[in-house]
Amino acid sequence: MKKGIIILSILAAITSSCKWGESKKTAGNEGEQNDSIFIEIPTETDTLFTTSVIRPNEKLQVKKIYTDSLEYIDYNDDGDYSFFVVRKNNKNFRLLDGRTDRETYPGLNRGDKIEIQWKIDSVLVGADSENWEMIEWVISINGIEDGKLSTFRKINKKSIVYTFIDDFSDIGKRDFKKEIEYFLANTTDENILQCLSNENGEILVYISSYRSEYEEYTRGVPSIMARIENHNQDELFRLGIEFEYDGENFYGRTFYQIDKDTNELTKIEMQ
Repeated sequence: MKKGIIILSILAAITSSCKWGESKKTAGNEGEQNDSIFIEIPTETDTLFTTSVIRPNEKLQVKKIYTDSLEYIDYNDDGDYSFFVVRKNNKNFRLLDGRTDRETYPGLNRGDKIEIQWKIDSVLVGADSENWEMIEWVISINGIEDGKLSTFRKINKKSIVYTFIDDFSDIGKRDFKKEIEYFLANTTDENILQCLSNENGEILVYISSYRSEYEEYTRGVPSIMARIENHNQDELFRLGIEFEYDGENFYGRTFYQIDKDTNELTKIEMQ
């Protein structure tokens, strides 16, 4: 009887088009994974079919391995499970890290082109749950072409010195640095490009909160401001970054140029 109940819950999960529930947040080291909660559903599902955000117009077989090329965005290991954040058709989405060597950090940068082998399989919604969800598992992942950030890190000769004006968490500081470096790698601003072309000195970045406590959930308002200066402390650019969340899940960010005289915001078109 118990097995029949599990099968029915799996079929119900399939009709939800491979959405997953919220993961319970736990502390852990980067890449750390609890193997005991990776439990696959019974073999009866081998003949079941469903759909995926990776191939939205195709009927896909559960547990069959597929190969696709995507754009790498990020890696999130803050919960019970670790996820790759990837991009395809101008949409960001998460894929479960189902590699056998999950303790190995992928070593990729935002914007890199990647090739993945993946499948649709089941996973428990949380470590303490008895509910199954059908989601996409990454079986293997390989970089096939460097993006602008990877290229920037290879050729940039200047040190980037970060100063945090306000109190941020260690995770926040890490994420802010990644996004600012991505901006530097992709910017077309002439002042910054000229500074980067000069191997002397450093780039100075001063990071502070931009929103007041009353604007915490206001869309279209930057979360932080980064004042970018050259080694002579001449201001080159005033950058605003809005971090966007769907509940607890980060799903995107928007860059703005902040006018240093009027504080007017100009959205910067950047993936």
